[in-house]
Amino acid sequence: MAISDLSNSPIEFNLGSKTVKVSRISIKEFFATAEIKVKQSYLNNIQAVASILVGKEKIDYLTNATKDIPSGDKLNEASMEWVKSSDGVTTLLINGLNKHQKLSDEEIVSLVTNAGKGEIEVLIQYMIGIEDAVNTEHSDAASEQNPQKKT
Repeated sequence: MAISDLSNSPIEFNLGSKTVKVSRISIKEFFATAEIKVKQSYLNNIQAVASILVGKEKIDYLTNATKDIPSGDKLNEASMEWVKSSDGVTTLLINGLNKHQKLSDEEIVSLVTNAGKGEIEVLIQYMIGIEDAVNTEHSDAASEQNPQKKT
């Protein structure tokens, strides 16, 4: 285990054409973001439908629809699905990369778009704390693309 793992010091990582600093994201932060995004999506959908309803029909709809907002295991499952989505990956990278440098969302999306799949996978595995991320099947491709990764 490297000192950077113990102290959560940022490491430098080549992402596409730019060297960025990144550190691990806590499980709490990781899932809190996912859960907020999932619940917000449900609330936005509820609000969109409710906006065209009136009176008792609106009240009945809101009463029933809010019961469908996921919690517990359903929220956990929905959060895991969101994390795997392009929105989830992009949000994870935006949150993680902006801890150590300020990049616009557009800059990060551009870096992600231009980076290789192996680079992104290794970076995310590092950020979420998957052990031995550099030993994954994608690390050889990522190492070739990312020779200046420092720990």
